[in-house]
Amino acid sequence: MNIPDASRILLLTSLFALAPGCERLERTQQVLPELGLRDLDGKAIATGALRGRPWIINIWLPGCESCAHEVPGLERVREAMEPRGVGFLALSLSSDSEGASSAAARMGIKTRVVTASGEIMAPLNLNEAPSTLFVSTEGVVVGRASGSRSQDFFGKWSLALLQGKL
Repeated sequence: MNIPDASRILLLTSLFALAPGCERLERTQQVLPELGLRDLDGKAIATGALRGRPWIINIWLPGCESCAHEVPGLERVREAMEPRGVGFLALSLSSDSEGASSAAARMGIKTRVVTASGEIMAPLNLNEAPSTLFVSTEGVVVGRASGSRSQDFFGKWSLALLQGKL
């Protein structure tokens, strides 16, 4: 069978897009803006307080199936990487702390849950939930990913973050 070059390229591109492990991380160099973060008890968390260790901030929405789908893998990575110094936050797009708390419990989120008092998607150049930010020890967003990701993705990039390779 003779496949024209353009069709062959399209076919290969499609196959690579469907292959496991092709989950993309967008590398960035954006200082983490002040987001008006609050823990579930209402205590404010300044983004400057996150400096000094690498962070993975997973942005999710209560009731989001894609968000719930990635939770088990992300939690396994958190359990392995927190003792090594990587901090994790589950940033709910709902500002309702009670709703975020009950949704987190239903979804199996054990990560520290926070909410934001203002807009977070636009300042972070994100367009969907779930999304994940990889933040350096200097408070710089060095990587971001929109959409649900696998445990392998989180494991690979959290290790790179910890090693300063992002």
